[in-house]
Amino acid sequence: AAIAGTQGLSGIAGRFIGGWALDRFSAKWLVCCAILCTLSVPITYLIAPDNIPLVFGMATFGSLMSGVKYFGIVYLVSRHFGPKSFGTLFGTISIAPAIAAGVGPVLASYIYDVTRSYSLAIWSSLPAIALASLLVAWLGRYPDFEPVADEQLRHMSGR
Repeated sequence: AAIAGTQGLSGIAGRFIGGWALDRFSAKWLVCCAILCTLSVPITYLIAPDNIPLVFGMATFGSLMSGVKYFGIVYLVSRHFGPKSFGTLFGTISIAPAIAAGVGPVLASYIYDVTRSYSLAIWSSLPAIALASLLVAWLGRYPDFEPVADEQLRHMSGR
């Protein structure tokens, strides 16, 4: 219960920190680094599962980084896909974490029932986290969604 409460508070703090950091740093690299930082959470669970203070600290750190990632991803979606597509695309992107939150514990429990360990479930998360960071790093420049002036349209159409 203490870990869950602390995770909630650190997630909120992460959103404030993420908003502040977005004003000062590149959103792409901020999100990329926040995702990479979350790799330390499952790795800690694998290396030191019985070290409760360390696991508590890493759970808190992971929630903080998730808060940072949230606003960064919202910002990146808005800049890369524009205002016309934002609602549909962000709604679609938001489905993945909801599905993961529903299916993930069921799969992890199944893996535990079969292997008597959560290690396989935790190990399987590492490539996905690394791939997410890599995909964010590959994002290019922001597209220009400025409306084209009538004069430019006439020039392009040859009129």
